[in-house]
Amino acid sequence: MNTLNQPRRGRNRILMGAASAFAITLGSLPISVLAQEPTQIEMPAQPLNEALGDIGNLYDITVIAPDALLRGKRAPAISGSLTAEQAITQTLAGSALTYRRSANGGFIIEQERDQAASANPTSEADTIVVTGKKYLGSIVETEAGVGFLGTLDYKETPYSVTAFSEEQIANTQSVALADLVAFDPTIRLNQPRSGSEQGFTIRGLKQFANDTGFNGLFGINNIGRASIENAARVDVIRGPATGIIGVPLSQSLAGTINIIPKRAEAQPTRQITAGYFGRSTASFQADVGQRFGTDDLFGARLNFRTTDGGVASPDSDENRIF
Repeated sequence: MNTLNQPRRGRNRILMGAASAFAITLGSLPISVLAQEPTQIEMPAQPLNEALGDIGNLYDITVIAPDALLRGKRAPAISGSLTAEQAITQTLAGSALTYRRSANGGFIIEQERDQAASANPTSEADTIVVTGKKYLGSIVETEAGVGFLGTLDYKETPYSVTAFSEEQIANTQSVALADLVAFDPTIRLNQPRSGSEQGFTIRGLKQFANDTGFNGLFGINNIGRASIENAARVDVIRGPATGIIGVPLSQSLAGTINIIPKRAEAQPTRQITAGYFGRSTASFQADVGQRFGTDDLFGARLNFRTTDGGVASPDSDENRIF
């Protein structure tokens, strides 16, 4: 057996790189026979880096540790007939450090798992909670009408689609179609908002005003300013879609904007809205719906809106009934 009474530090090599990635490398790379056999050892309490150096010299082993983990820490006194693994275990006691064996049989000093998790909040052991505002189902619907394919979930459609909800129309106080589709980054208005006709560009391609659909049919909407007071949903299909929706009046290839109308619901609808905007413009809107007949087989939904005051054209007002 070998006995260590006075530390032998002649073989210690301190690596002080720019980042001090590995501060201590001791001994030779192959595993030593001494490391596997108990060796009589007596070491006083001393700085941890010196204690690990003495163990590396005594057992002829490699000990690797980041300098930042050892700085300022002390090792307790140890004695007895110990293997290298037992000596390192006792030396690290109370330091919040542990070790793992390298492929060549050496020892790599590292922080204990619990301590490492506390020092690194983004470790895999932590739970990351992400919060956000509801989007699908309120601002936009999860389903959209895709021509003869029917109403599909937006993830199952062969086109890029957006379906603006009735809640979005109300929350943004959109009056005309141009007010609503302004929230779609792929659509631009190519006519003044106050003009007699409103056309759009979808992904840079022109979409004529009379190519706006109403429940899948063209030529029904107001050719100048399509209104959305009666809209339960507005579907936007981007890209050529004539194969599934038909050919619009002006044969636009940019895509399709389709207004899905409100329908009478199971519960009667009685809603009145008054508004005031700009400097002198007032509006009044009524939404009335009712089902009737045997088993509520029939239904009717009426939307009325009037605007008066400082509108675009002098001495004029605006009335719409749907």
